Amino acid sequence: MEGALLSETPMMPFLVREQTISIIGAGSLGTAVIDALYSSGHRKIIATRRDEEALKSLTQKYSGIETTTDNKQAAEHSDIVVLAVKPRLIEEVATEISVYSKDKLVVSLAAKKSIDILQGALNYSRVARVMAGIFVKDEVAAYTLGKNCVKEDEEVIRYIFGTNAREVEEEHLAGRTWVACDTGIMAREVGAKISALVDSGMNEKDAAMFYSGTLRALAKEIESGTSCGEIYDSVAGPGSFTDDLYKLMVQEGHFDLLVRLVDKTIKKLK
Repeated sequence: MEGALLSETPMMPFLVREQTISIIGAGSLGTAVIDALYSSGHRKIIATRRDEEALKSLTQKYSGIETTTDNKQAAEHSDIVVLAVKPRLIEEVATEISVYSKDKLVVSLAAKKSIDILQGALNYSRVARVMAGIFVKDEVAAYTLGKNCVKEDEEVIRYIFGTNAREVEEEHLAGRTWVACDTGIMAREVGAKISALVDSGMNEKDAAMFYSGTLRALAKEIESGTSCGEIYDSVAGPGSFTDDLYKLMVQEGHFDLLVRLVDKTIKKLK
């Protein structure tokens, strides 16, 4: 009985914590992955980047991690490899580290480049793709496992990117990439609204706090299962001023434009 109970104990997080994870390409997104790992208590991290000054800044911010400009060295001395380089560089870097990532899980964060393409460069690795936003530790990532991956690889991905990460068909990673892009667009949109409030005479800090609180509340409602339509109906009754504003946005083609942006992103990245 004791043995049966022991075998059911989830040991994977502990085992992964003892493994070294390399982040190849510690730019904005790669650094966000490091931040997520570091915040969870993981310290066995190797980060690579061409810019040595940037690597010095990383070691100052994340004490105890290793850094190097040598991708091959990082891959060789790690148990798990996260490729956070730009899509145009991913095949070159994958080929560069292929010998050193044999029999290891290699996770690509690059948009568009398929698992089949990556597997061609990483013949002896287990390849997976993850799409996440720039706020890795606070967002919900999407992932797809390659055909060579094992169940433990899925647990590793959830360890790095959060237990709420969702497995999707590879074609739907393009949609998650749109959400990542939309983070910046939404920030610009909110920024424009804050600027308009400031122009009307409101204190900028007050305007920013009003929006941040509203966005938190909106996220909480969506996470709880409340639909966006239900949220709208709770704010805007028929003939209300909010409803008039919504109709004006529809008339001006605002929502049609948003749909076109989503469609354009998905078609480009599939």
